[in-house]
This record gives sequence, C-alpha cells and structure tokens, in this order.
Amino acid sequence: MAASKIDICNTALLYLGQQAITSVNDTSERAIVITKIYDSTRRQLLMGHPWNFSTKRAELTKVTDPPVFGYTYKYAVPSDCLRILRINGSEYDTYVVQDGYILTNSEECKVVYVFDQINSGKFSSQFDEALALSMSTKASYKFNQSTSQIQLFQSMFQEAISLARSFDGQEGTSPGLNPNEFLLARSGLANNSTDISGNFEDGEI
Repeated sequence: MAASKIDICNTALLYLGQQAITSVNDTSERAIVITKIYDSTRRQLLMGHPWNFSTKRAELTKVTDPPVFGYTYKYAVPSDCLRILRINGSEYDTYVVQDGYILTNSEECKVVYVFDQINSGKFSSQFDEALALSMSTKASYKFNQSTSQIQLFQSMFQEAISLARSFDGQEGTSPGLNPNEFLLARSGLANNSTDISGNFEDGEI
C-alpha cells in the first residue's frame, strides 16, 4: 500500500521517538514541526535524482520576445519544473535556464524534466524511507536529539537514498549516447554543439 503524507511524517516522528499524528492540521508542536519541513525536504530530494515517478516530457512553445543576445529562442520553463534534465533528446544540446526560461538556438524545445511530484502514492517505498529519515535529521535539533543520534540519522539517510536511487535506476534501460555525441564528448567539443541528434527518438530520455 502506498504511503500517504501522514504516513511519511509519522515514520519521521517514530525515528524521533515522538507520538504519531492523525492529521496535517494537528496543532501539536511535533505536527507543526514535521509537516512544515515535509514539502521543502520532498522537493530537495526530488531535485537530486531523475526519479521515474517524478519525470515528465513536454514540447514547449516559443516565447514571442527572443533573448536580447546570446541565443535565438526562448521557451518558458513548465510551472511544475524542479530541474531540466535535457532538451531535444540530447545532453549536449546547448541551452541555459535563466529567470524561468530556457534559452537556446534550437527551433524546437522538447524537454525531459523533474517535476514537483506531490502525490506521495507515486513514490517508491525506498524514497518514502529516505524522505522520512531526511526529515528526522532536520527535525532532530528541535527534539533535542544527541549528536550521536543525529549522526546515526545522517548515516541511515545516506544508505536509504543510495538504495532508492539504485532501485530507481534499474527500471528501464539507459538511453546511452549516439555515435556523434560520443565523439564530441571525447574531443571536448560537446559544449559547443547545438542539436546533435536532431529528433527525439522513441525510448530516449
């Protein structure tokens, strides 16, 4: 069964030796502390890895006013975006993200990005555990945990997040590099390239 926000918060409280809560509207100190850090911690962990449950594809539309200089086209970053992973099927397509826009010389902008996944039912159980442990570490100072206990939380978190990333990375196959990208990477010219692959191939992130 998928864990809810309350379930994850209660796991964090359990590690802290605190009583469980029954609602996000609970007015107890422990509830206020743990629910306050939930969203910021969730977003922080989502940004750190291209999770399968928090990755999207989108084809963006050009913004009418182009960049002042340096790039030819401008596209608005999706409102739920936490991190752009790649555009146009290539890690080597030259672009920059500035002030909520993607600036590029490409006439099209097909992006893969990490989005702000708020549905905890989509999380993996390993991610749930890592999130709870990260929250426990952050809240431990409020609940007067010892230095050794805080260090234990940190160690447990590192193990949990590594396992979560490993499991997540085993789902599906790696897109790899096409031959042109491989040669550019070896020659050190990758950062000067624009659209290497041209098209967004099926099965390619």
